[in-house]
Amino acid sequence: MVKRAGGSLLLSIKIDRDAHQPVSTQLCVALREMILTGGFLPGERLPASRTLARELGLSRTTIIEVFDRLVSEGLLESRTGAGTFVSSVLNASRPKPAAPDASSVIHTAPRLSTMMAQAVSRFGERKRLPHVARAFTTALPAFDAFPMSQWSRLSAKYLRGVRDDILGYGDPAGSSQLRRALASHLRVNRGITCDPAQIFIVGGAQQAFHLIGSTLLNPGENVWFENPGAIGARNSLIACGANLVPVPVDTEGLQVETALRLSPRFRLAFVTPSHQQPMGCVMSLARRFALLHAAQQCGAWVIEDDYDGEFFWRPTATHPQERGHPRPGNLCRNLQQISLPSAAPGLFVGATSPGRHLWHHDEQFFGGCAIPHPVHRGRVH
Repeated sequence: MVKRAGGSLLLSIKIDRDAHQPVSTQLCVALREMILTGGFLPGERLPASRTLARELGLSRTTIIEVFDRLVSEGLLESRTGAGTFVSSVLNASRPKPAAPDASSVIHTAPRLSTMMAQAVSRFGERKRLPHVARAFTTALPAFDAFPMSQWSRLSAKYLRGVRDDILGYGDPAGSSQLRRALASHLRVNRGITCDPAQIFIVGGAQQAFHLIGSTLLNPGENVWFENPGAIGARNSLIACGANLVPVPVDTEGLQVETALRLSPRFRLAFVTPSHQQPMGCVMSLARRFALLHAAQQCGAWVIEDDYDGEFFWRPTATHPQERGHPRPGNLCRNLQQISLPSAAPGLFVGATSPGRHLWHHDEQFFGGCAIPHPVHRGRVH
């Protein structure tokens, strides 16, 4: 019979044999909670494994397994010939039990870094992106037109491949097969000549902006930004410490001359040349050349967000921002292909020299695994 101080507490443990959680896990969680909340004093001896097993109606093997687990966590100490005791380390400090009255708890906001605290006060309000397809909803493809059965077959084929390639740590820049397929797709369909080493696969446009900003920007450096412009990109660059310089937009795109008056020296310029967000205009050839010239003069970088570029509506089906235009080394293009927001990665094309520093993050993206097959077979245009 359990007669020690904590005996009645131990006997209050309820084991649900019909639960999906193993019995040993239920007991371990209950004992851990009792120890951390002060149900047992540091140095207090627990009942013998046989006694506790008999009282709780469990096997001695289960009790020993739980004791061993809590010993490995440092909550219990096993002394040969003496028994199992609550760790004396808990004399120093232990988490305080939660107050029974939730209204009495004082909620304090976490202390942010100085840069993030300053950025939060400047963030533009951004609600959840559209997630239900309906008339006039932007940023969503036609879900009902997506070839789900074909996508499933291609995904299944890929998942039957070499497990090391599928389940292990892949190339931090993204699947080499996918990057080769995308380089070919961009060359044939968009007139963009690039090497697969210049393509970086990311989890979406916002990650691309943040990675570029954190790699190229120092806190407080000026960034030309379209006004009005994309809130998501604005917040990403602010989080990197950018000092945004709002530049007016007209029917030809960002007003480069105005930007030079507002901030002759700048580090980055962010534009949506194919379809300005939210005004919808296309950047003129003259403005594009002026922007690239200004960037080259300052040693600055240009981020082109190819917002809705795949929807460019002209009889010639060409993209005036791409075909035949100079491509300086200080240009990064974010190219978001038409696909499911939850299943397709983003990608951006940039110079390889600074690009290699991005991938010390070593982030992986699993959802794009089946993309190379439809691209290679000409099913993505």
